[in-house]
Amino acid sequence: MSINKKKISSLLIVCTGNSCRSIMVEGYLSKRLKEKGMDIQVASAGTIAMGCTAPLEGTITVMKEEGIDVSGYRSNALQKDAVKAADLILIMEPMHEDAVLEVDPLAKDKIFYLREFVEGELSGKCIPDPIGKPIEIYRDILDIIKKSAEGFLKWLEK
Repeated sequence: MSINKKKISSLLIVCTGNSCRSIMVEGYLSKRLKEKGMDIQVASAGTIAMGCTAPLEGTITVMKEEGIDVSGYRSNALQKDAVKAADLILIMEPMHEDAVLEVDPLAKDKIFYLREFVEGELSGKCIPDPIGKPIEIYRDILDIIKKSAEGFLKWLEK
């Protein structure tokens, strides 16, 4: 990874609809970065998000269980200015990389799969979309997100 970690001041989290995964990541990472005293801004967007849509009920529920209120959040569509402004972009699956590069081909070197940062049995690339699934699946996805985010924080601190 050729990113200068010391210069990271903004993250962009990208998923499909910006109603589940990216909101979970944004909420969790924002909380953990603040707890660690790290001044890094976190934003999120969706590749097909229309904008101004509330998070899905499953997202609100599992984040509330984590002590994080995302009920007031509204979705954002993936925009070139957000991609350019981000020092690092964390994605959930390959189609998100394609969408980011379509918006800004120069962003290639700052795109990473969030799940790349987790080790062990949960390692991999993709974080599945829980949309339309039972609440237990949302909890499973949040668990993957938390472990991946903690791996990312360790990488940042190295």
